[in-house]
Amino acid sequence: MENTRIFASHALIREGTDLYVIHKYITLIMEINMDTGEIIDCCVPMYCRLHNDFVTRIIKGKNIIQVEDIMLELDERMHTLSKRSLITAIKGLYNQYTVEKKRQESANIKEA
Repeated sequence: MENTRIFASHALIREGTDLYVIHKYITLIMEINMDTGEIIDCCVPMYCRLHNDFVTRIIKGKNIIQVEDIMLELDERMHTLSKRSLITAIKGLYNQYTVEKKRQESANIKEA
């Protein structure tokens, strides 16, 4: 059985955009293999299909440990008003991952 976890992170969307009026926050959801850091799948549910699929193609299959590279690629390839919010959500998700990874490692040490 794969050691995967699902994480979600939220970030405030820039005021004055249509997304802010409708949603106020962006949500990023990822399934991550805790043993390897590989991003198994991801989505941004509020985005239209084209936007979500684009983001998914950039992120899926990458390693969450290389979060800086992921953020750089999103910054270079995305030209939307919600880009900064998405990058903020990725930072939050990475922080959640590192906390869970440390928790798992501590639990494994105690079991050994």
